[in-house]
Amino acid sequence: MQIVSMPSRLIEKQLLSEVYSRNFIAAQILPGRQLADEGVPKETIDQRCREIAQERTDEYVCVSGEIGDKFLDDIIYRLNELAEAPDFQIISGTFLRQTLVLVWNSFEVFCRDMLEQVLNAEPYLVDRLRNSIELKKLLDLKNIPLETLQSFDFNVSNKMGTILIERSDFSQLHVAQAFLAPLTTGDEDASKAIFDDQLYYLNRCRNLVVHRRGIVDAKFKRTTKCNQEIGEELDFSVLQLEMHARNIAKICNSIVKGVSKSLEDYRRVPQAYCG
Repeated sequence: MQIVSMPSRLIEKQLLSEVYSRNFIAAQILPGRQLADEGVPKETIDQRCREIAQERTDEYVCVSGEIGDKFLDDIIYRLNELAEAPDFQIISGTFLRQTLVLVWNSFEVFCRDMLEQVLNAEPYLVDRLRNSIELKKLLDLKNIPLETLQSFDFNVSNKMGTILIERSDFSQLHVAQAFLAPLTTGDEDASKAIFDDQLYYLNRCRNLVVHRRGIVDAKFKRTTKCNQEIGEELDFSVLQLEMHARNIAKICNSIVKGVSKSLEDYRRVPQAYCG
């Protein structure tokens, strides 16, 4: 959730820059003048002033190994000022909605990378995908472009994952489910994770932000039972974003365990994967 914390990090950076500048000016006024009176070269004086400024700034940030109270109070004060600014209130909603898209993208990237590696290494698993209506056209290998085959020197024995994933749109949850469900058969936790209600809601929100600028429409209300009115901008909090991010991590972990179990089952009883 580093993106969500960007405002506080920007304020922290600005605050430290201001504090350092004040400390540097103060160091030039007293220690700097004393050193100049003693005939110390200007470059040496400037270097010493920078060291003093950094030492005093570090003391402001950290006191006895703990974050300084004054430092925290100043950050909170500026965040409150920022939150009350009308322009920021408008921007913050857009900022959160874009962050929601990135949270979904983390799941999308996980699916693409994990499935590509697994199907490349274990191409027999493609056989488990044959009964999926969603993937039927995708798995029609006669439709693979000649250019794709040429790029692999006509040897796709360890490139099935790459070929299939490149032709798939994982921004749509049902595509990910079509791939993952057959590869986690028999694992209850993985099955629940793949068809998790919150994952579905996150995907619907993602599509609303990307395709409708986050404006609630009738379809979104009907498919998610959203309480907001049609025409309103999708509204949610940082805490909800954090909940979705944690849920994505939990879901990915369950999927990895489910796929791993399928691989172990195959190695133990390979006939179960035939036909």
